[in-house]
Amino acid sequence: MKKILTIIIISFSLVLTSCTDWLDLKPYSSESDQVAITEIKDGQIALLGVYDYLRSPSFYGREAIACGDAGTPDVVQKIPNSNRYSIVYNWQNPQPGGSYYSDIFIIAYRAIDAANKIIRNIEPIEPATDDDKQVKNQILGETYFLRSLLHFEVMKYFAQAYNYTANGDHLGIVYMLEPTQSDDHARLNAKESFEHIIADAKEALTLMNVVKKEEPFTAGKAAVNALLARVYLYKACTSSAADFDEALKYAKDVINTNEYKLATPEEYAISGTDEFSSKMWLPAAGFSSESIFTLPYTATERNYTNHISRIYLDDVRGYGDLLPSNEIVALIASNPTDVRNTIFYNYAYTAGDVPCVRKFFGTADNWDLCNINIFRISELYLIAAESALKCSSPDKNAAIGYINALRYNRNVSTLDSNTPNEDVLNTVMLERRKELCFEGHRLADLKRLNLGVVRGQDSNNAGNQNYGVAYPDYRFAYPIPEHEMNVNDLIDQNPGYGN
Repeated sequence: MKKILTIIIISFSLVLTSCTDWLDLKPYSSESDQVAITEIKDGQIALLGVYDYLRSPSFYGREAIACGDAGTPDVVQKIPNSNRYSIVYNWQNPQPGGSYYSDIFIIAYRAIDAANKIIRNIEPIEPATDDDKQVKNQILGETYFLRSLLHFEVMKYFAQAYNYTANGDHLGIVYMLEPTQSDDHARLNAKESFEHIIADAKEALTLMNVVKKEEPFTAGKAAVNALLARVYLYKACTSSAADFDEALKYAKDVINTNEYKLATPEEYAISGTDEFSSKMWLPAAGFSSESIFTLPYTATERNYTNHISRIYLDDVRGYGDLLPSNEIVALIASNPTDVRNTIFYNYAYTAGDVPCVRKFFGTADNWDLCNINIFRISELYLIAAESALKCSSPDKNAAIGYINALRYNRNVSTLDSNTPNEDVLNTVMLERRKELCFEGHRLADLKRLNLGVVRGQDSNNAGNQNYGVAYPDYRFAYPIPEHEMNVNDLIDQNPGYGN
């Protein structure tokens, strides 16, 4: 019988980096998912391999972030360019044969398989002491968290929004609960897929005994709550009050720990044309007061030219392929005191100065040496604000409180209690777009809000702008990679791409 997801074991050009000194454990590469787990400490080593997959340029190291923004109105593709992300940017009919989205699929299921091996092999191990039991449960909790997160990313890119059909009965994803590749597997529907994602995350909460890690390079309960808040927000789409209730609950669970603080304007700001940040967007081993879950990169463990930074920096420091649109720059610049203006710097291209993005600025010698925040506390304030307005018992004042906390710390004027409900919601959505730009959220937001892509002319790149993609459109769900279609008889291709 053909094997499910055998695409994950074929050779591919992007080499995964190893996970070593960032957790002060014996160096094991992503092949640590092959480690025989006979005692609890083996599970710790194998778990590092799953985390390492996330750092790959095929996942959060580049593709799973860049693909989330490259096709949206926040980004323009420079002319000329290296042709990276052209298919995504131009909304061309992507072919199942493979591209950046295929890399996301490949690495996600390889990491999921590694996670499932840990769960299968460590669960039967009987702890000798209470301390060993806590360690075992923490390992299992982190593994369930990672399995949930990985499946959620596949759902985000390879399935339509939850409310694409009335009951969520359209195609979801293959949800792998066992480390098996011996059988073909069918896709669940969207409703079933979200149920599994949520169940895994909730199981992680019951097992974990650490709320916040001393360093956010691995997950504690706060990271799981952040994931659940994000998942319920995306499941809620435009109108599910019950899901907004849950999103608000889990967002508040993180905020109310008081373990994470919004960066002040002084802490956030990036200064100088050629300076990297020693504050919010930290290189090497650093993290900030906002960091809930962060992927670390060091001088010896990095993606080099394949790092996300190289896509957004100018063509001397990187490729300079993706630039911020006039629209997003203007939205932030509309308030000159907003410290988020400092995420841009001007670079003198032949046609004149154009803005570039330095959210992922590294060091002066190593532009790619920059950690990647997967969950920040600012996102939880945004989720809480939106959900407070859309939940079963809307609370405008609570929403204003959450959004004002963020605006105050970005040096933007706050709202007063007389602000009409509609204006509060518009402000929340505007702040979400500004705060999370270039971090891989915009496409998913447009999809969950049932909005299309509308691009106007951009003065820096007039030749490749001025078009739109109405919602719904089959291209809001990427095609299942061709190789998977060839080896899995039970899997269905997304509509619009053939069978």
